[in-house]
Amino acid sequence: MDLDKFKIINDEQGHAVGDMVLQEVAKRLRQCVREIDTAARMGGDEFTVLITDVHDAKAPALVAKKIISLLSTPIVIEGTECNLGVSVGISLYPEDAHDTDELIVMADAAMYQAKGLGGNVVVFHQLPRSAEAKTQAE
Repeated sequence: MDLDKFKIINDEQGHAVGDMVLQEVAKRLRQCVREIDTAARMGGDEFTVLITDVHDAKAPALVAKKIISLLSTPIVIEGTECNLGVSVGISLYPEDAHDTDELIVMADAAMYQAKGLGGNVVVFHQLPRSAEAKTQAE
């Protein structure tokens, strides 16, 4: 996932406020996941959430919607209201990829699609038809 409007906050309010916003985002992300899941900052304003032991195909979308809701609530830093959004891309194991690096690439591509839609949305990675048929044949 990638924070929407973070660059504006960093540019207008300064890096110190930007750093505090990132800390608050991390706190809010921890509220969205279980103890067995992982939420991590990848760099800049990009974060990854790894949801493990999923038995319901709807779980990733539900977590993503919770994240969008919490991160859409303004963050107040030193009296300044900071408004963010978040673009979320989701890839699933083993449907989309069989290793971590490839899953991240697939989720990243879906995240950029979400950004292209204006942000504050969730996009699932979609395999191209030929790759989908190949995966089903394996």
